[in-house]
Amino acid sequence: MSSLVLVTGAKGLAVRFTARSEEKAQKVLSRPVAQSLEAEDRLSHVLIPNVSVEGAYKETLKGVSAGGRKPTDFSTEDTNPQAHCITSSIIATRAVVDTAAQYLRSLGKGLA
Repeated sequence: MSSLVLVTGAKGLAVRFTARSEEKAQKVLSRPVAQSLEAEDRLSHVLIPNVSVEGAYKETLKGVSAGGRKPTDFSTEDTNPQAHCITSSIIATRAVVDTAAQYLRSLGKGLA
């Protein structure tokens, strides 16, 4: 059995990825590489509409042996990037790390 890897904000190369909406998840799932992985039951997704909710990533980490986080895309035309991009990226990153630390402690392991 291969190891499961979680990558948030995945562009279709992850085994398990997160998306804020089903519409965004379907964009990933519609790509040929994703379809080949999905056909082999090697690709799944979890919806996380609001990454700032405590424990938002809890279910995504179950059974995961490694993970990564793709930061927010800052190529936006947003008029307030500090509030909408940078702050939300920090919140989401902290949420993943905090949840991973809690999960590892529940398994009797430390955060490497």
